[in-house]
Amino acid sequence: MRAARSRCAAIVTVLLTLVVVGSGCGDAQPEPAGGGSAASPAATTGQPATTALDGTYRWTLTDDDALAHGTTNDQTPEALALFPTLHTMTLADGRWTLAIRTDTGEAESYTGTYAVDEERLTFTWPMQDAVLTWGYTVGDAGAITLAPVGAADAGDTFVWTTQPWTKIG
Repeated sequence: MRAARSRCAAIVTVLLTLVVVGSGCGDAQPEPAGGGSAASPAATTGQPATTALDGTYRWTLTDDDALAHGTTNDQTPEALALFPTLHTMTLADGRWTLAIRTDTGEAESYTGTYAVDEERLTFTWPMQDAVLTWGYTVGDAGAITLAPVGAADAGDTFVWTTQPWTKIG
């Protein structure tokens, strides 16, 4: 089985090389099927891609944020008792980890992969079977501000976009 996988990997590498070199430009990227932008080097080689956004970020959501921007589930007395919540996001080599700690000491952690494409930041979240795509800007001291792109889940929008992410590392 391992030998078959190695052969498949070698064949894919040769085919990708033929497409790129055969195009007449050594650094050209093959056009993706169905339009859109070409896959990142991480997607084609399986190697993680370091981005300018790599780092650790933190933001806090308060009960006032929940009342102003949260879903009705965020606005129940039980949910409001959990605020403020501290969110710590680490972006490293195409992977993300989000740790959330509530005011009552409860903690959750989530992981996935991410990709940066011009003005969009896309997070793949296997645990939730979700792909979240946000527009983003980088401000003072590297802080990231996200905004929904198209239709987005209201709960995700509340958690991910209500406050800017302050770069702490």
